[in-house]
Amino acid sequence: MTTYLSCCTLSQLKKLKWLIYIVLSLLFCIPGKAQKYYLKGQVNDEGGHGLQNVSILQASSGYVFYAGSSGAFGILTNQIKDTLTFSLDGYEKKKVAVAAIDFSTITLKKATVSNSLRRNKLASFTKDLKREIQQQWFVGDETYASIIENGFVPADKYPSTGFIIGGVQIK
Repeated sequence: MTTYLSCCTLSQLKKLKWLIYIVLSLLFCIPGKAQKYYLKGQVNDEGGHGLQNVSILQASSGYVFYAGSSGAFGILTNQIKDTLTFSLDGYEKKKVAVAAIDFSTITLKKATVSNSLRRNKLASFTKDLKREIQQQWFVGDETYASIIENGFVPADKYPSTGFIIGGVQIK
């Protein structure tokens, strides 16, 4: 009988065969770190109707996903549990802990008028900068006003610039 490994005896080859079998068995039994999970669910309004294009922020990655046209979503992740934040204009934002083993049904409540008005708004202003000096500029067929899209302001002429957040002036 010819062997390719002349340095090993037949009993050593049998032991080596069993050792390789045990190592391979352990490798296939231990779950890998790159295990993939699937977070799945449905986003509805209070009437049970699916909400489309709901923004879904995944806390572990910071990625933003969107629900489909029927409100269904599915997110591939490395974690079996994660936190998702659901938001859609006209509805209250909702933060939910979800698990890949469950199908999540999320219900968003309509935002009240006072909630939607309370949203912080940012406005900047420059003291003594006249409206005529502010420029309107064009890109293609779009028009931008300096009041919305702030341009550069020469600091030597207008050293006092501040901004307002939610009605509170900050200088």
